[in-house]
Amino acid sequence: MDFLGPAATWKGAQVAGILLSQKTKPRNAGIRDIFRRHAKIKFTEGYDAVIFGHSHMADKMVFDDGNKKKYYLNTGDFGTSFDYILYDSGAGFTLEKYNP
Repeated sequence: MDFLGPAATWKGAQVAGILLSQKTKPRNAGIRDIFRRHAKIKFTEGYDAVIFGHSHMADKMVFDDGNKKKYYLNTGDFGTSFDYILYDSGAGFTLEKYNP
């Protein structure tokens, strides 16, 4: 679709993403908590940030272990919700939403 140019290609990708997504994945607190528990396990292994994606559930939690902050982020699904993660060396991680 490159021959259409960037704007038309992006619009085509958005429409295709919406049409192809059946939104059948469960979005509930139990599944979200599984991701969060896994992040906590990774924090005990020495990781400072755990980032998941394509779960269809955007989420962000900051955990403070007393010494430093640890970050769990989940991008959700950019194709339908337009969520993404931004890192700034001064502000840290933020969960953002793209507005086409």
